[in-house]
Parts: sequence; structure tokens; C-alpha cells
Amino acid sequence: MNEETQLIDSAPAKNKETNQAKDTSVYFLSENFERLPPAYTLTRKHVVSLALRLAATHANQTQETYFSKGKYYSDTNVYGIRIESKTKNGVSAKAGCAKFWRTSLENKVNLDRINYEAMHRLIGGPIREHAENYSSNATVERMREKTEASNLALSKLAVKNTITGKESSMLSIANASFSNRFNELYSFTKNFEAMAKENGMDWLFVTFTAPPEYHPNPSSPNSKCSYKPELGVKASHTYINRAWTLIRAMLSKWGIRASPTSYFGARTVEVHKDGCIHWHLLIFINDSLINNFTKACKEKFSLPGQLKIVLGDDNKGSASTYIFKYLMKEFDINTLDRNITDRLTKSDKEKDREREEMDLASIENSERIRAAIRAMSIRQYQTIGLLRVTTLLRKINKLDLSEIIDTDNNVLGFIQKHVWRNPMGLKNLLEKPHIFSRSDDEPPSIKLIKEQALSRYGEERERVIGIEIDGREFISKGLFQIIKKQ
Repeated sequence: MNEETQLIDSAPAKNKETNQAKDTSVYFLSENFERLPPAYTLTRKHVVSLALRLAATHANQTQETYFSKGKYYSDTNVYGIRIESKTKNGVSAKAGCAKFWRTSLENKVNLDRINYEAMHRLIGGPIREHAENYSSNATVERMREKTEASNLALSKLAVKNTITGKESSMLSIANASFSNRFNELYSFTKNFEAMAKENGMDWLFVTFTAPPEYHPNPSSPNSKCSYKPELGVKASHTYINRAWTLIRAMLSKWGIRASPTSYFGARTVEVHKDGCIHWHLLIFINDSLINNFTKACKEKFSLPGQLKIVLGDDNKGSASTYIFKYLMKEFDINTLDRNITDRLTKSDKEKDREREEMDLASIENSERIRAAIRAMSIRQYQTIGLLRVTTLLRKINKLDLSEIIDTDNNVLGFIQKHVWRNPMGLKNLLEKPHIFSRSDDEPPSIKLIKEQALSRYGEERERVIGIEIDGREFISKGLFQIIKKQ
């Protein structure tokens, strides 16, 4: 058995010694890292072992670095992984760090696997029995393993409030965060609706799809596959993202900038059955801007089937109701509160199956959809045109302002009464942009407090340590301490 075969052999082990040899087989590979087996064959244990070895090897080597576009970099001979940093020392620090290698290798494994499956048309395709759609069983299992490992690590930790002494399980906090995150995103949409109604705005539901060469295995039996394997599956997301950037630039050139008074909203990312990315956008927009918005979209998504724009009709359903089903796919239903999942009606479930027949993502297969998107390290949800206030809002909502008795006459009183943990807090904050937006005349009344810090690799970065409201500082640094459970 040669070294490469030893690493990727998946036959059942006959004894304990064989199992141990399989788990550590990466240590017996040649020193020539160019001879490693294909990345998609590596298990999570292989990744951990190989990361340790790579870190130990590179820690004793001087990295040959280059400089381009404001960054230093070094190209390795390990699966084409590039090490980048703002400093030369940062490149060396990452090269000798097992965590850096573990993350880089895991990302490479996931991308190579889905690209291999795409090249061989293993996912999606014409409807057939037992087809693996959206993502492979291997990708789903990999994401489950990652979640289990994360849950195990979190179960051994607790968060202690350094003032009250109260301790909370990290795992319970993480589990609760799923429902909190869903409620937050859904609340954003309700705020969007209220803002749009007050301003007499319409809403659009937009779908962007990549051209044929980005689709590895079209579901329609009549579709000719013209996929270009050299592009890779994630390139479909890159293509759409670049086109959307150009659309926004075109609108800006016409004097139309994304904002709460022109057009704003959110986008979600999903996959077709063959793993190719597509986007859905919920856009609230002034009626006078719809033609220009549509014109810009058609210019960048000009091929048949690339673009679909639906004008919302509140008589048939609100925008928040429309987006609810799309948000559900971003979460594991088992982690959400029953009062969330019970909102799905029988009609919703029937429409869900219809969507799947149309090669669109379904709630029933949300785990596969999330697995595909996570394998490509893509953010599934993002707001549009909200002046970057969501971070401010989250910081405000984490404060304890229950003892604040200031009136509406000052900013702190306004925040306590109309923004802090208020169902319409986002809307109320956005309606007063002068209190958080920078201007040449005076500093904003609300701002994040940041300090300079160094990353584990010695790179300078800014770290948020609190928030300032009306000159009063609320510092979160040092408030909580992570401890190991006994």
C-alpha cells in the first residue's frame, strides 16, 4: 500500500491498531507536500493531523513573501493555499499556526469536493429516484460533523458575568441564538414594511440566476449542459455578486443610491438542485425608480431565465410573509422555537414542494441547502441600503437601559424609549440618521467605541469594546469571561 492510498483508504479497520494507524496516517506521508492525495478525500481527522504537521514544518522555515495590493503573501505547495497578511511577520505567524492550516484545509476540502461532484455531474440533474439534490450526502455529513464538534467544544465552556457572577452555558447560549437570529431577521422585514408604507413605497421580489456555463447539472431534461468545470461552483455566486455591484454602480451614476428613502431591503442566497447559486432580493423602492431599477437589472442579467422581478401585491400577501419561507431555509428548524415553525401552514408546505419541482430551494431540504452554502463559505443573508446601522442596533439591544429615565429631549432618552428592544427599533433609528451618521459639522451622537488591538498573528485591527450614546459610554470589554466547566 503506498502512502497516498494509506491516507484515503476507507475500508473498515480490523482492529484497534489499524484504526489508530488510519487516523494518524497523514504523519507517514512523504515530506513532499505536493504528493498529497486530492483534498476532497481528506477526513476531518486527516485535516487536523495534517494541519499540525504543516504548522510544525513551516514554523522552522523562512517564508518567501511577495507584496501586492496592500498585502504580503506566500504561495505554498499545499493544495495551492496562499498565506496573506498585512505584514511579513503575519505571513510567518500564520504559516506556523495549526488553526490557520486547519481552517484553510477544511475550506479547500469542501470546495474541492463540491467542484469534483459538479465536474462529474453527481448532484442534481433530471428528476430521478434517490437523487442527491442541492448537496451531496458527504457534504451534509461533513457539516454535521463540524456542528457536533462545535457543540462538544461549547458544552465544555461557560460564560461568566464578571459583575453579577452569573454563569451560563455556552452551548445553551448558542442554541438560543438561532431563534433570536431568526426573530431579528424577521423583525427587520417588519420594520422594512412599516418604513415603506409610511413613504408610499412599493416592494419587489427579484431573483438573479447565473448563466448556463455556471450550472453543473441542470434539472430540466431538455436543458443542454454547458458547464465549465474550470470555473467551479462558487463562481456562480461571484458572478451574481459582481453583476449586482455593477447594477448598484449604474443606479448611483443615475443619481439613485441605496438608502431608506430610495431603495433598500435584503438578499438571501440559495442553491439550485445542482448546487449552482442563485439570489433572491426583497427590495422596497419608490414607484418612480422601478423602471430604472428594472432596466439596470435587465442589462446585467440579460439571458433568458436569468432574471425574474415580481411586483409585490399586499392583497395577496405582505412582504414579510413572502420572505418568511426564505428565512426558514437559513436555519435548522429543530433549533427554532415552536411559535416560529408553527407559522408554516399546510398551503406553505404544498407550495414548498412546487418550488422544488421548479428547481428552487425548498424548506424540506433546508439542511442540504445550508450545507452547500456553508461549504462555499457564503453569507446567506445580507441587508441592502440600511446605512450600516444593524451593528449599532445589536449593541444597543444588548445594553441594560431599564434604569435610564432621560426624556425624549435627548438622544439617550430617545434610544431607551423608541429603539432599545423595541419591535420598531430599526425603523425608529433609521428615521433619525443625523444621530448616527458622520458629518463635517458635528460628530454623531451614537458611535461604536473601538480600540486598536493585535490579532493572534500580530496584525493590527480595530476591536469594538462598547458604544457611546449622547456622550455616555457603555463598555462591554471585560464584562463577560469565558471559563471552562468543572
